[in-house]
Amino acid sequence: MIISTTNLKGILTSANEDFIRMSGFSWEELENKNHNIIRHPDVPPEAYAMLWEALKAGNPWMGMVKTVTKWRSLLGGCFRQSAIRRRQNYRLSVGSGKTGKNLG
Repeated sequence: MIISTTNLKGILTSANEDFIRMSGFSWEELENKNHNIIRHPDVPPEAYAMLWEALKAGNPWMGMVKTVTKWRSLLGGCFRQSAIRRRQNYRLSVGSGKTGKNLG
């Protein structure tokens, strides 16, 4: 299972080892970068707009997403994403799910 969190601007604030391994990046390469570093160009911006709209409203989102690794290999998976409220800040979980199906 891969897990990552971002702030409201989509900047990565944490990721588990599975996410880091799947992405092909080191945490140093991912930290404080936009989550779209693994976004596949075939996924339309409208899909992400719907995802963020749901999360900002406090609703969970679930769906299939294509991503790319550091080496531009294609991956796909089903992701469940939900809002996480913290005491002093508001963060969004972006991408907890199972992946690993190489599409390329």
